[in-house]
Parts: sequence; C-alpha cells; structure tokens
Amino acid sequence: LVGMPNRVTGFTSLGKYHNIEVEDEVTAYMEFDNGMIGHLITSTGEAPGSDRLEIVGENGKLIFENGKLTFFRTKESVLDLIDNSPERFLHVEHSIEDVPYPEPTTGNHIAIIENFADVILNGGDVTVPAVEGAGSLELANAILLSSFDHCTVDLPLDGEAYQRKLQELINTSSFVKPEVKSADDDMSKSFQ
Repeated sequence: LVGMPNRVTGFTSLGKYHNIEVEDEVTAYMEFDNGMIGHLITSTGEAPGSDRLEIVGENGKLIFENGKLTFFRTKESVLDLIDNSPERFLHVEHSIEDVPYPEPTTGNHIAIIENFADVILNGGDVTVPAVEGAGSLELANAILLSSFDHCTVDLPLDGEAYQRKLQELINTSSFVKPEVKSADDDMSKSFQ
C-alpha cells in the first residue's frame, strides 16, 4: 500500500500471553526513503482486538476501520500552517468525508487460502502471487531481527543474519512443548 520501508526498529514479546514461542506483542517503527515514517502495533492478547489503518499526510488523514474508509480533509496544508502560522498551538479546520471504495475481490486471508487450495487441487492461477507475500515476510523477519538484536535493521534484509539469529534461538530454546489434546477448532474464527 505504501511500499517497503528502508529501515525498521522492532520490539517484540515472545510468549507473553500464550505458552508457545510466538510474537504475542509487536511494535515497529519504520522509516522510508521519502522521509515518511510508519508505525505497526499488534497483539494477540487483546479482546476485542483492533483492526485500524491510518495514513496521515499534509492535507489530512485516511482512516480505515470497521470496513469504513474516512478522510479527514484539512482546509489548508498542515505543513504550510506549521511553517507560516504565528500561533504555537494550531487548531486545523477540517471536514470529514466517507470515501466509497470497491469491495476487494482478493486480499483477505480466507479467499487467498481457498484460491491456493483450489489451484493445488484443480490447477489454474493463484489470485495473489507468492511475490506479494514475500515483502510482508521480509518485513516481519526484519522486525523480529531488530527486536532480538536490539538494533535498527536496514532493508532489504540480510537473510544470512536472520538465519543465523533464528538458528541461535532454536539452539538456545528452553521451551518444553506441553502435551496438547486434539480439539475441533473452527479456523474461521481466527480471521475475525
């Protein structure tokens, strides 16, 4: 949506809420070549959880939440106001607009998995090529490496450095997997 960052600093908590070695909380600060910054905050320990995307620019911000896209349009450029206003504390006038958008035909987890399984069983084309997921995986791995090594990580990710860290974590893991009884889980609940 906004491209890949060129640097990321990540903070993760492994196994904070679940008795498995999983990233239960993740916070990332991302820097982009054009000066833009991004923040990612997610947790498996919140109920009800949040699913919100904000994109902020000099002329307002877009918020996508609960299936609704809203544009908070400023009447003037915020950057111009900051540069030129004699006031120290600005109230920026804005309007609020609902933004219609077409329903996605691909992109949600269920549709992607169903399409992938159908292609395996019946042939055809995947709706979302693997390369589309590679960037997400690289970003996730960079966030983890940054958190584990307590440093900012440049992208593209040094795959060998990540592999070494992953192997180190595997070798030093003291986690003992508890015996788990089989359960009939409704996997559709994991995508809510």
